[in-house]
Amino acid sequence: MDPKARLVVARHAEAGWGGSGSDRDRPLTLRGVQQAVRLGQQLASVGWQPGVVIHSEARRTTQTWDHMAGAFDRAPRVFSSWDLYHDGPSAYLQAVAQWAGAAPGVLLVGHNPVVGELVELLTGQRVPFGTACAALLELPRAEDWQGWDVALGVPVRFVMDRVLAG
Repeated sequence: MDPKARLVVARHAEAGWGGSGSDRDRPLTLRGVQQAVRLGQQLASVGWQPGVVIHSEARRTTQTWDHMAGAFDRAPRVFSSWDLYHDGPSAYLQAVAQWAGAAPGVLLVGHNPVVGELVELLTGQRVPFGTACAALLELPRAEDWQGWDVALGVPVRFVMDRVLAG
């Protein structure tokens, strides 16, 4: 098992307006479905297998994970929270601390601007997050999940729609 703790922070895929008209009920567009599938494939192709997935309960983040899931060999534990819909980076950090345990790979699927703020908080680097973008961060040991703090994460690679940059 890889001793490093890996956190992938991803923004949901493109969403449209539909359903009840509520922001949290916005579904993915056809393009968004395609983006989510590609993002899952890109992450899997470089060996990023999540042990835990945490996403907001908004429809678009749930659908993003649902369409990404088929790319992975093993089914991770999946948790969702409304706090990730409306709270800031601290809610994301609390969710990781609460649900990650000693899992070496955690995937967070969330919303802008918070996903960008979280990556900046953890790395000191500003990263533009378009739809279906992701950043992989590492800590030296999986036991360090409780230790995520300002500028402790090391950015390893960024994934954008159709482009792997690293």
